[in-house]
Amino acid sequence: MKVYWLSKHKPLKSQLRELNRLFDSAEVVYDENPFDDIRKIVKRFTESGAVDMVAIVPLSVLVKLNEEGIKPLIPRMRRCTEQEAEIRKGGVFYRFVRFARLKDIRVEVEDLCVR
Repeated sequence: MKVYWLSKHKPLKSQLRELNRLFDSAEVVYDENPFDDIRKIVKRFTESGAVDMVAIVPLSVLVKLNEEGIKPLIPRMRRCTEQEAEIRKGGVFYRFVRFARLKDIRVEVEDLCVR
């Protein structure tokens, strides 16, 4: 089964193992342009024939995907020691734990009172 990978980063080996477990030997289709227009992303996803999507994207893109009815998988990472780490981001070490499904997302803002 094809799984669409929407991220500027390639998956970790542990993430690929988990996708293979979840999707019975997943074929990963890479889209390294997560900052593109949402209509173009949805079109590429649809045309890819993928059955699911992993999205490592800005919050605004997740909101738009949700509005389009796409509920992507999101990697859950945990902070860890350097020895346990699979990746380092900004001096912090992380290890992949599992994928989670985005069920819903919304952004609610409030204007600041300027005095």
